[in-house]
Amino acid sequence: GLYNLRVHLANLFGANKITFDQRAAWSEEREGKILQSADSPLSEESLAFWLEADDPWQALATCFEIAEAVRSGDPESYVCNLPVHQDGSCNGLQHYAAMGLDITGGEQVNLVPGEKPSDPYTTVMKRVVALVEEDCESEDEDIREAALLVRGKIDRKVVKQTVMTTVYGVTLIGAKDQIGNRLHEKFGDAGDKSLTEEEVSRAALYLAKTTLKSVGDIFVGARDVMDYLREVASTVASTGEAVKWTTPLGLKVIQPYKDEKPHEVKTVVQRVRLVSRENMPVKKQKQKTAFPPNFVHSLDSTHLLMTALKYCARGKTFAGVHDSYWTHACDVEELALELREQFIKLYKLPILEDLERELLEYYPHLEGKLPPIPKKGDLDLEVVKRSPYFFS
Repeated sequence: GLYNLRVHLANLFGANKITFDQRAAWSEEREGKILQSADSPLSEESLAFWLEADDPWQALATCFEIAEAVRSGDPESYVCNLPVHQDGSCNGLQHYAAMGLDITGGEQVNLVPGEKPSDPYTTVMKRVVALVEEDCESEDEDIREAALLVRGKIDRKVVKQTVMTTVYGVTLIGAKDQIGNRLHEKFGDAGDKSLTEEEVSRAALYLAKTTLKSVGDIFVGARDVMDYLREVASTVASTGEAVKWTTPLGLKVIQPYKDEKPHEVKTVVQRVRLVSRENMPVKKQKQKTAFPPNFVHSLDSTHLLMTALKYCARGKTFAGVHDSYWTHACDVEELALELREQFIKLYKLPILEDLERELLEYYPHLEGKLPPIPKKGDLDLEVVKRSPYFFS
Protein backbone atom coordinates (compact mmCIF):
# COMPACT_ATOMS: atom_id res chain seq x y z
CA GLY A 1 0.00 0.00 0.00
CA LEU A 2 2.77 2.47 0.86
CA TYR A 3 4.42 1.79 -2.50
CA ASN A 4 1.14 2.65 -4.26
CA LEU A 5 0.74 5.85 -2.22
CA ARG A 6 4.20 6.92 -3.34
CA VAL A 7 3.38 6.16 -6.97
CA HIS A 8 0.11 8.07 -6.55
CA LEU A 9 1.91 11.14 -5.22
CA ALA A 10 4.32 11.14 -8.15
CA ASN A 11 1.35 10.93 -10.52
CA LEU A 12 -0.21 13.96 -8.85
CA PHE A 13 2.98 15.90 -9.53
CA GLY A 14 2.89 14.91 -13.20
CA ALA A 15 5.79 12.45 -12.86
CA ASN A 16 3.81 9.78 -14.71
CA LYS A 17 5.93 9.32 -17.85
CA ILE A 18 8.38 7.09 -15.94
CA THR A 19 8.12 3.54 -14.59
CA PHE A 20 6.26 2.69 -11.36
CA ASP A 21 9.54 2.00 -9.54
CA GLN A 22 10.90 5.36 -10.67
CA ARG A 23 7.72 7.08 -9.46
CA ALA A 24 7.99 5.42 -6.04
CA ALA A 25 11.68 6.44 -5.92
CA TRP A 26 10.69 10.00 -6.91
CA SER A 27 8.53 10.20 -3.78
CA GLU A 28 11.10 8.53 -1.52
CA GLU A 29 13.71 11.07 -2.60
CA ARG A 30 11.34 13.82 -1.44
CA GLU A 31 10.28 12.17 1.81
CA GLY A 32 11.68 15.03 3.89
CA LYS A 33 9.50 17.52 2.03
CA ILE A 34 6.51 15.15 2.29
CA LEU A 35 6.86 14.84 6.08
CA GLN A 36 7.40 18.58 6.43
CA SER A 37 4.27 19.28 4.36
CA ALA A 38 2.26 16.95 6.59
CA ASP A 39 3.56 18.64 9.75
CA SER A 40 3.43 22.28 8.62
CA PRO A 41 1.43 22.49 5.38
CA LEU A 42 1.26 26.30 5.43
CA SER A 43 4.94 26.97 6.04
CA GLU A 44 6.84 28.68 3.24
CA GLU A 45 8.92 25.57 2.52
CA SER A 46 5.89 23.27 2.47
CA LEU A 47 3.86 25.54 0.22
CA ALA A 48 6.76 25.69 -2.21
CA PHE A 49 6.52 21.88 -2.47
CA TRP A 50 2.89 20.77 -2.58
CA LEU A 51 1.52 23.78 -4.46
CA GLU A 52 3.72 22.73 -7.40
CA ALA A 53 1.64 19.57 -7.89
CA ASP A 54 -0.82 19.31 -10.78
CA ASP A 55 -3.47 18.61 -8.12
CA PRO A 56 -2.18 20.43 -5.01
CA TRP A 57 -4.90 19.51 -2.52
CA GLN A 58 -4.87 15.85 -3.48
CA ALA A 59 -1.09 15.93 -3.21
CA LEU A 60 -1.27 17.41 0.29
CA ALA A 61 -3.80 14.76 1.36
CA THR A 62 -1.40 12.09 0.08
CA CYS A 63 1.48 13.69 2.04
CA PHE A 64 -0.61 13.33 5.21
CA GLU A 65 -1.23 9.64 4.51
CA ILE A 66 2.38 8.82 3.61
CA ALA A 67 3.58 10.57 6.78
CA GLU A 68 1.10 8.61 8.92
CA ALA A 69 2.02 5.30 7.26
CA VAL A 70 5.79 5.85 7.56
CA ARG A 71 5.56 6.95 11.20
CA SER A 72 3.24 4.10 12.18
CA GLY A 73 6.23 1.77 12.25
CA ASP A 74 4.18 -0.84 10.36
CA PRO A 75 2.96 0.65 7.06
CA GLU A 76 1.35 -2.63 5.98
CA SER A 77 -1.03 -2.45 8.95
CA TYR A 78 -1.80 1.25 8.62
CA VAL A 79 -5.43 1.86 7.65
CA CYS A 80 -5.57 4.37 4.80
CA ASN A 81 -8.88 5.64 3.43
CA LEU A 82 -7.45 7.79 0.65
CA PRO A 83 -8.63 6.74 -2.82
CA VAL A 84 -5.71 5.90 -5.12
CA HIS A 85 -6.28 6.58 -8.83
CA GLN A 86 -5.48 4.57 -11.92
CA ASP A 87 -6.08 6.59 -15.09
CA GLY A 88 -6.45 5.48 -18.69
CA SER A 89 -3.82 6.50 -21.23
CA CYS A 90 -5.63 8.78 -23.72
CA ASN A 91 -8.64 6.58 -23.01
CA GLY A 92 -10.76 7.48 -26.03
CA LEU A 93 -7.99 6.29 -28.35
CA GLN A 94 -7.63 3.14 -26.24
CA HIS A 95 -11.25 2.28 -27.03
CA TYR A 96 -10.87 3.06 -30.73
CA ALA A 97 -7.67 0.98 -30.95
CA ALA A 98 -9.42 -1.95 -29.25
CA MET A 99 -12.46 -1.70 -31.55
CA GLY A 100 -10.22 -1.79 -34.61
CA LEU A 101 -7.65 -4.19 -33.08
CA ASP A 102 -5.12 -1.56 -34.15
CA ILE A 103 -1.72 -2.80 -32.97
CA THR A 104 0.19 0.37 -33.96
CA GLY A 105 -2.29 2.66 -32.24
CA GLY A 106 -2.48 0.21 -29.34
CA GLU A 107 1.25 0.52 -28.79
CA GLN A 108 0.94 4.30 -28.55
CA VAL A 109 -1.80 4.17 -25.88
CA ASN A 110 -0.33 1.35 -23.79
CA LEU A 111 -2.63 -1.50 -24.81
CA VAL A 112 0.61 -3.33 -25.63
CA PRO A 113 3.16 -4.03 -22.84
CA GLY A 114 6.21 -1.78 -22.65
CA GLU A 115 9.08 -1.27 -20.23
CA LYS A 116 7.93 2.32 -19.67
CA PRO A 117 4.71 4.17 -20.46
CA SER A 118 4.16 5.30 -24.02
CA ASP A 119 3.07 8.92 -24.35
CA PRO A 120 0.77 9.48 -27.35
CA TYR A 121 0.95 13.25 -26.95
CA THR A 122 4.74 13.25 -27.32
CA THR A 123 4.47 10.88 -30.29
CA VAL A 124 2.06 13.24 -32.06
CA MET A 125 4.20 16.25 -31.13
CA LYS A 126 7.27 14.65 -32.76
CA ARG A 127 5.26 13.93 -35.90
CA VAL A 128 4.02 17.54 -35.99
CA VAL A 129 7.58 18.85 -35.58
CA ALA A 130 8.74 16.65 -38.49
CA LEU A 131 5.93 17.93 -40.73
CA VAL A 132 6.70 21.53 -39.79
CA GLU A 133 10.34 21.04 -40.76
CA GLU A 134 9.21 19.69 -44.14
CA ASP A 135 6.80 22.60 -44.61
CA CYS A 136 9.56 25.12 -43.89
CA GLU A 137 10.89 24.15 -47.33
CA SER A 138 7.47 24.14 -49.01
CA GLU A 139 7.00 25.88 -52.35
CA ASP A 140 3.60 27.09 -51.10
CA GLU A 141 4.38 30.50 -49.62
CA ASP A 142 1.48 30.51 -47.12
CA ILE A 143 2.39 27.06 -45.76
CA ARG A 144 6.10 27.93 -45.60
CA GLU A 145 5.46 31.19 -43.73
CA ALA A 146 3.11 29.51 -41.25
CA ALA A 147 5.63 26.72 -40.63
CA LEU A 148 8.44 29.20 -40.05
CA LEU A 149 6.27 31.03 -37.51
CA VAL A 150 5.99 27.93 -35.28
CA ARG A 151 9.40 26.39 -35.92
CA GLY A 152 11.00 25.70 -32.54
CA LYS A 153 7.82 26.69 -30.68
CA ILE A 154 6.05 23.30 -30.51
CA ASP A 155 5.97 21.29 -27.31
CA ARG A 156 3.77 18.57 -25.85
CA LYS A 157 1.41 21.07 -24.22
CA VAL A 158 0.64 22.77 -27.53
CA VAL A 159 -0.83 19.61 -29.08
CA LYS A 160 -2.11 17.73 -26.00
CA GLN A 161 -5.66 19.09 -25.77
CA THR A 162 -6.27 18.65 -29.49
CA VAL A 163 -4.99 15.05 -29.46
CA MET A 164 -7.14 14.32 -26.41
CA THR A 165 -10.31 15.76 -27.96
CA THR A 166 -9.80 14.37 -31.48
CA VAL A 167 -11.60 11.19 -30.42
CA TYR A 168 -14.49 13.30 -29.12
CA GLY A 169 -15.08 15.01 -32.42
CA VAL A 170 -13.10 18.24 -32.13
CA THR A 171 -13.52 20.36 -35.26
CA LEU A 172 -10.78 22.23 -37.09
CA ILE A 173 -12.04 25.50 -35.60
CA GLY A 174 -12.10 23.93 -32.13
CA ALA A 175 -8.55 22.65 -32.57
CA LYS A 176 -7.44 26.09 -33.82
CA ASP A 177 -8.88 27.70 -30.68
CA GLN A 178 -7.20 25.15 -28.40
CA ILE A 179 -3.78 25.54 -30.00
CA GLY A 180 -4.25 29.29 -30.33
CA ASN A 181 -4.77 29.56 -26.56
CA ARG A 182 -1.50 27.72 -25.91
CA LEU A 183 0.42 29.88 -28.39
CA HIS A 184 -1.13 33.06 -26.97
CA GLU A 185 -0.08 32.08 -23.44
CA LYS A 186 3.51 31.43 -24.45
CA PHE A 187 4.29 33.57 -27.47
CA GLY A 188 1.45 36.09 -27.85
CA ASP A 189 0.47 39.12 -25.80
CA ALA A 190 0.22 36.95 -22.65
CA GLY A 191 3.71 35.50 -23.24
CA ASP A 192 7.00 36.71 -24.66
CA LYS A 193 5.29 38.63 -27.50
CA SER A 194 7.45 36.92 -30.15
CA LEU A 195 4.27 36.51 -32.21
CA THR A 196 1.65 39.15 -32.97
CA GLU A 197 -1.94 38.15 -32.34
CA GLU A 198 -2.49 37.94 -36.10
CA GLU A 199 0.50 35.59 -36.36
CA VAL A 200 -0.85 33.52 -33.44
CA SER A 201 -4.12 33.07 -35.34
CA ARG A 202 -2.36 32.03 -38.58
CA ALA A 203 0.01 29.71 -36.75
CA ALA A 204 -2.84 28.13 -34.77
CA LEU A 205 -4.84 27.29 -37.90
CA TYR A 206 -1.76 25.78 -39.56
CA LEU A 207 -0.86 23.74 -36.45
CA ALA A 208 -4.45 22.57 -35.99
CA LYS A 209 -4.45 21.12 -39.51
CA THR A 210 -1.01 19.58 -38.97
CA THR A 211 -1.93 18.08 -35.59
CA LEU A 212 -5.17 16.52 -36.85
CA LYS A 213 -3.28 15.07 -39.83
CA SER A 214 -0.60 13.66 -37.51
CA VAL A 215 -3.19 11.95 -35.31
CA GLY A 216 -4.72 10.34 -38.41
CA ASP A 217 -1.31 9.23 -39.66
CA ILE A 218 -0.40 7.55 -36.37
CA PHE A 219 -3.76 6.14 -35.32
CA VAL A 220 -4.87 4.68 -38.65
CA GLY A 221 -7.17 2.04 -37.16
CA ALA A 222 -8.81 4.57 -34.86
CA ARG A 223 -9.30 6.97 -37.78
CA ASP A 224 -10.94 4.21 -39.85
CA VAL A 225 -13.39 3.35 -37.04
CA MET A 226 -14.14 7.04 -36.44
CA ASP A 227 -14.78 7.61 -40.15
CA TYR A 228 -17.00 4.53 -40.24
CA LEU A 229 -19.12 5.75 -37.32
CA ARG A 230 -19.51 9.18 -38.92
CA GLU A 231 -20.61 7.60 -42.20
CA VAL A 232 -23.07 5.32 -40.40
CA ALA A 233 -24.63 8.30 -38.62
CA SER A 234 -24.73 10.31 -41.85
CA THR A 235 -26.53 7.46 -43.63
CA VAL A 236 -29.09 7.09 -40.83
CA ALA A 237 -29.69 10.84 -40.55
CA SER A 238 -30.04 11.26 -44.32
CA THR A 239 -33.27 9.24 -44.10
CA GLY A 240 -34.61 11.58 -41.40
CA GLU A 241 -33.95 9.18 -38.51
CA ALA A 242 -32.02 9.67 -35.26
CA VAL A 243 -29.12 7.35 -34.46
CA LYS A 244 -29.90 4.96 -31.61
CA TRP A 245 -28.16 1.93 -30.18
CA THR A 246 -27.92 -0.34 -27.14
CA THR A 247 -24.75 -0.64 -25.04
CA PRO A 248 -23.37 -4.10 -24.14
CA LEU A 249 -24.98 -3.69 -20.70
CA GLY A 250 -28.42 -3.11 -22.25
CA LEU A 251 -28.70 0.67 -21.91
CA LYS A 252 -30.76 2.21 -24.73
CA VAL A 253 -29.23 5.38 -26.20
CA ILE A 254 -30.71 7.81 -28.72
CA GLN A 255 -29.24 11.03 -30.05
CA PRO A 256 -31.85 13.73 -29.40
CA TYR A 257 -30.51 16.28 -31.88
CA LYS A 258 -33.46 17.76 -33.74
CA ASP A 259 -34.43 21.14 -35.11
CA GLU A 260 -36.17 23.32 -32.57
CA LYS A 261 -39.48 25.11 -32.89
CA PRO A 262 -39.62 28.00 -30.42
CA HIS A 263 -42.86 29.24 -28.90
CA GLU A 264 -43.14 32.46 -26.97
CA VAL A 265 -45.66 32.52 -24.14
CA LYS A 266 -46.64 35.92 -22.77
CA THR A 267 -47.61 36.12 -19.12
CA VAL A 268 -48.51 39.04 -16.89
CA VAL A 269 -45.02 38.97 -15.40
CA GLN A 270 -42.77 38.08 -18.31
CA ARG A 271 -42.32 36.36 -21.64
CA VAL A 272 -41.26 32.70 -21.59
CA ARG A 273 -39.62 31.06 -24.58
CA LEU A 274 -40.43 27.35 -24.89
CA VAL A 275 -38.69 25.02 -27.31
CA SER A 276 -40.40 22.00 -28.80
CA ARG A 277 -38.60 19.21 -30.65
CA GLU A 278 -41.63 16.99 -31.12
CA ASN A 279 -42.14 15.95 -34.74
CA MET A 280 -39.22 18.10 -35.85
CA PRO A 281 -36.62 16.86 -38.38
CA VAL A 282 -33.25 15.65 -37.10
CA LYS A 283 -30.17 17.84 -37.31
CA LYS A 284 -28.26 15.78 -39.86
CA GLN A 285 -24.83 17.33 -39.35
CA LYS A 286 -25.09 17.15 -35.56
CA GLN A 287 -26.19 13.50 -35.73
CA LYS A 288 -23.10 12.78 -37.82
CA THR A 289 -20.46 14.66 -35.82
CA ALA A 290 -21.78 13.70 -32.39
CA PHE A 291 -22.12 9.96 -32.97
CA PRO A 292 -18.45 8.85 -32.74
CA PRO A 293 -17.80 10.57 -29.37
CA ASN A 294 -21.20 9.56 -27.99
CA PHE A 295 -20.68 5.94 -29.04
CA VAL A 296 -17.22 5.82 -27.46
CA HIS A 297 -18.54 7.46 -24.28
CA SER A 298 -21.20 4.74 -24.08
CA LEU A 299 -18.42 2.13 -24.30
CA ASP A 300 -16.06 3.72 -21.79
CA SER A 301 -18.93 4.00 -19.31
CA THR A 302 -19.76 0.36 -20.02
CA HIS A 303 -16.17 -0.61 -19.20
CA LEU A 304 -16.35 1.36 -15.94
CA LEU A 305 -19.65 -0.26 -14.92
CA MET A 306 -18.48 -3.77 -15.84
CA THR A 307 -15.39 -3.24 -13.70
CA ALA A 308 -17.33 -1.76 -10.78
CA LEU A 309 -19.90 -4.58 -10.76
CA LYS A 310 -17.30 -7.36 -10.70
CA TYR A 311 -14.93 -5.62 -8.32
CA CYS A 312 -17.58 -4.57 -5.80
CA ALA A 313 -19.11 -8.06 -5.87
CA ARG A 314 -15.93 -9.20 -4.10
CA GLY A 315 -16.52 -6.75 -1.29
CA LYS A 316 -14.03 -4.20 -2.54
CA THR A 317 -14.46 -0.43 -2.56
CA PHE A 318 -14.59 1.35 -5.91
CA ALA A 319 -15.14 4.87 -7.18
CA GLY A 320 -14.55 6.33 -10.59
CA VAL A 321 -14.68 9.46 -12.71
CA HIS A 322 -14.70 8.79 -16.46
CA ASP A 323 -11.40 6.94 -17.08
CA SER A 324 -10.04 7.37 -13.55
CA TYR A 325 -10.65 4.29 -11.38
CA TRP A 326 -10.14 4.55 -7.61
CA THR A 327 -9.67 2.06 -4.79
CA HIS A 328 -7.70 1.64 -1.55
CA ALA A 329 -3.91 1.69 -1.76
CA CYS A 330 -3.64 -1.94 -0.70
CA ASP A 331 -6.01 -3.09 -3.48
CA VAL A 332 -4.52 -1.25 -6.47
CA GLU A 333 -3.10 -4.40 -8.06
CA GLU A 334 -6.40 -6.24 -7.71
CA LEU A 335 -8.36 -3.44 -9.39
CA ALA A 336 -5.68 -3.21 -12.09
CA LEU A 337 -6.25 -6.85 -13.03
CA GLU A 338 -10.05 -6.55 -12.93
CA LEU A 339 -10.26 -3.48 -15.15
CA ARG A 340 -8.01 -5.20 -17.73
CA GLU A 341 -10.07 -8.37 -17.73
CA GLN A 342 -13.29 -6.42 -18.20
CA PHE A 343 -11.78 -4.33 -21.02
CA ILE A 344 -10.77 -7.53 -22.84
CA LYS A 345 -14.20 -9.05 -22.22
CA LEU A 346 -15.88 -5.92 -23.63
CA TYR A 347 -13.86 -5.83 -26.83
CA LYS A 348 -14.11 -9.52 -27.54
CA LEU A 349 -17.74 -8.72 -28.27
CA PRO A 350 -18.59 -7.90 -31.92
CA ILE A 351 -19.22 -4.24 -31.11
CA LEU A 352 -19.48 -2.84 -34.65
CA GLU A 353 -21.26 -5.90 -36.01
CA ASP A 354 -23.87 -5.62 -33.24
CA LEU A 355 -24.31 -1.93 -34.03
CA GLU A 356 -24.96 -2.69 -37.70
CA ARG A 357 -27.40 -5.48 -36.87
CA GLU A 358 -29.34 -3.31 -34.43
CA LEU A 359 -29.58 -0.36 -36.82
CA LEU A 360 -30.96 -2.62 -39.54
CA GLU A 361 -33.55 -3.93 -37.06
CA TYR A 362 -34.63 -0.35 -36.31
CA TYR A 363 -34.39 0.84 -39.92
CA PRO A 364 -34.82 -2.06 -42.40
CA HIS A 365 -34.81 0.42 -45.29
CA LEU A 366 -31.06 0.91 -44.68
CA GLU A 367 -30.28 -2.63 -45.85
CA GLY A 368 -27.39 -2.40 -48.31
CA LYS A 369 -26.87 1.32 -47.63
CA LEU A 370 -24.68 1.24 -44.51
CA PRO A 371 -20.91 1.48 -45.09
CA PRO A 372 -18.80 -1.68 -44.74
CA ILE A 373 -17.31 -2.34 -41.32
CA PRO A 374 -13.60 -1.45 -41.43
CA LYS A 375 -11.11 -4.29 -41.58
CA LYS A 376 -9.63 -5.10 -38.18
CA GLY A 377 -5.94 -5.30 -37.36
CA ASP A 378 -3.85 -7.94 -35.63
CA LEU A 379 -3.91 -6.75 -32.01
CA ASP A 380 -4.27 -9.63 -29.54
CA LEU A 381 -6.39 -8.18 -26.74
CA GLU A 382 -4.96 -10.65 -24.22
CA VAL A 383 -1.72 -8.64 -24.16
CA VAL A 384 -3.61 -5.90 -22.28
CA LYS A 385 -3.37 -8.09 -19.16
CA ARG A 386 0.42 -7.78 -19.31
CA SER A 387 0.52 -4.06 -20.05
CA PRO A 388 1.40 -2.30 -16.78
CA TYR A 389 0.71 1.20 -18.10
CA PHE A 390 -2.69 0.53 -19.73
CA PHE A 391 -4.16 2.27 -16.66
CA SER A 392 -1.57 3.70 -14.31
